[in-house]
Amino acid sequence: MFKKKIAEPSVLERMEAALYLAIIVPFAGQEVAVIARELTHAQIESCGKFTLIETFQDKIFKKEKVTFDEMSKYAETQYNILKLSLINPTYEEIFKIVTKYNDIESIEKQLQDIQTKFDEAEITGEKIDLKTMKEEFAILEMQARFCFPADFVSHTVSFALGIGNSDIKLVSEEMLYNAAVKAKIGHDNPADHLHGNFSDFNKEDINNRAWIIYQDKQKGKKDGG
Repeated sequence: MFKKKIAEPSVLERMEAALYLAIIVPFAGQEVAVIARELTHAQIESCGKFTLIETFQDKIFKKEKVTFDEMSKYAETQYNILKLSLINPTYEEIFKIVTKYNDIESIEKQLQDIQTKFDEAEITGEKIDLKTMKEEFAILEMQARFCFPADFVSHTVSFALGIGNSDIKLVSEEMLYNAAVKAKIGHDNPADHLHGNFSDFNKEDINNRAWIIYQDKQKGKKDGG
């Protein structure tokens, strides 16, 4: 009996494995292995403005009202992160699989029809239910652009941002305010007064959020006085 020879990894495959990590993430409830990278500070910044201290999920948890525009911007940021992080398979390859059985052409036609109604109403002055049409447009656009399984997006984005290796989710508003007070006295940055495992992006996030909280509290004290 002949033994089947197992193919050795190519030089390029070994190079890829040395540079990036293979991670196990859920994809529509099934575990899959993908090769991805943690993003640098500059790469994260290029994906859009957001904070890991008070996220979209936090707003939902507190039952604050979230607009379609906010949802779209949040989703766009997440997908920008996926595009930069995913190595094998690539974002484009996954998108092709996910949209294989979706009627994207129909969705795009509906989007174009709504846009045409907007444009015609501006020219003719015809009264339209602008709010409803904007909501319909936002829903259709999200269906077409943001169609990856939610579990896959959440876990892969978390890896790309290094959240599992960071203490950023332990940071509270009280901690941020106290750090800002110390920074005000010491003429430095709030992140200098919070000790933990924080990336450069986390530290900038801490500084921005801490000063906002500090200013809000100072304004509240003045208004109350």
